[in-house]
Amino acid sequence: MFLVTGCAHSGTAYTARLLCELGLDVGHERGGKNGVVAWELAATGAPWMLDPELDAATGRYDVVLHQVRHPLRVITTAQFIHSHPHPVWPYIAAHVALGEREPPLRRAMKFYVLWNELAARRGCWRFKIEDVDDAFDEICARIGAASDTSALARVPRDTNSHRQGKPQLTWGDLRGCDRRWCGRVEALAEEYGYDAQPT
Repeated sequence: MFLVTGCAHSGTAYTARLLCELGLDVGHERGGKNGVVAWELAATGAPWMLDPELDAATGRYDVVLHQVRHPLRVITTAQFIHSHPHPVWPYIAAHVALGEREPPLRRAMKFYVLWNELAARRGCWRFKIEDVDDAFDEICARIGAASDTSALARVPRDTNSHRQGKPQLTWGDLRGCDRRWCGRVEALAEEYGYDAQPT
């Protein structure tokens, strides 16, 4: 049993569909016979509300992969999803220190940093979703699946995209909101090997 996790809006729905194309039973934010792809399971100790049977216990998974995406892409959408009362908010707030009354952009920055830190503590190997073509064979090897790169052409890259109609944030936008948290986001982007601007 494997788990792929990371921050919300990092492309987990795409990854789940991609792995299903290999003939695996993979659940997106729900249980699957072969594995699970769920940002929620970066945290441990509380079941995800949409599937109470989804056990977040570390010992359940033989392999845990940490998926990341460029922070400007994630934060652009996360600030809107988490800028109002939302069913995932109590779950997030139970695991990382985010204030409900914080400006949405600052909260999205903190969410990106703190949730990816949770995922890093669980994950044994990290990959960038933007580099999935190059990482695909390694992903398959780590989860014990036969690689079939033709699957990459069958799954739309914009699967479950939340960005429609939302202007792309810039580092200036983040810096203008909160320099300290922008600095932490920039440091994580550098650690992950991202260029300043998403491609």
